[in-house]
Amino acid sequence: MNDMTRPSQVTPEQADRSASWVEALSQGLAVLRAFDGQHGGLTLTEIAQKLGWSRTKPYRYIYTLEQLGYLERQEGSKRYRPTSLTMALGYSYLSGLSLLELAQPVLERLKNELGASVHMGILERGEVVYIASARVSVVPAVDIYVGSRVAPHVTSLGRALMSAMDDEQVDALIGTGELPASTARSITDPQAFRQMLRQSRERGYVFTDEEFHPGVRSIAAPIRDRRGEVVAAINATSIVQKFSDAWLAEQVIPRVMAAASEISRSMGFRS
Repeated sequence: MNDMTRPSQVTPEQADRSASWVEALSQGLAVLRAFDGQHGGLTLTEIAQKLGWSRTKPYRYIYTLEQLGYLERQEGSKRYRPTSLTMALGYSYLSGLSLLELAQPVLERLKNELGASVHMGILERGEVVYIASARVSVVPAVDIYVGSRVAPHVTSLGRALMSAMDDEQVDALIGTGELPASTARSITDPQAFRQMLRQSRERGYVFTDEEFHPGVRSIAAPIRDRRGEVVAAINATSIVQKFSDAWLAEQVIPRVMAAASEISRSMGFRS
């Protein structure tokens, strides 16, 4: 028998896998992975299209997952969505990961989506500490890096962290007198600053417009742990020309809020 007609060889490891492989389980998990967080639920047809299957193929898997409680059908709709049981599958693993391990891939993706520098910070000893970043080159350059410490009132991260605080907690951080300005556009009046925090709390994000550095805009949102407490914040930062009003409204704000929500869910937060 020559090389062209010799049957392919299968290693013992491959043979074991072939004999042990459960195709139904593999395809059921593929159905769950089709719900990638970008949709308000999926129909049977949409799931089939995402997986490259025939229109009717997902039905048995969806039915089984629904009966087991991992999927639910939206009332008055043909759309299905994952339940909290699905999220719980990975929670034991995720709860063992650090905030940095959970957040860094999200920061990198957000940077690529927006073409902007992305940072994450925490509040420590009255200052914002930058603990992670995914940066692009921007002009003018903002001299911020992992390990930087800044006053909380001057940055979008600090304001997002403070947005969940009451007035007494805010006063403990910034006092009651006039705030020092970083630029000519900075808020210096303490009452106006508190009003800005209240508005930011209601809408779920913070917007700074050339208040930390001339020519730079930033959007930030808080990250919550499973108790609902704000433990960190992330932002996206770029020059005014790139972060136009339209781009902020259509892309930046929704994506930053979605990224913060994704990290919060990874931390166990359930709104």
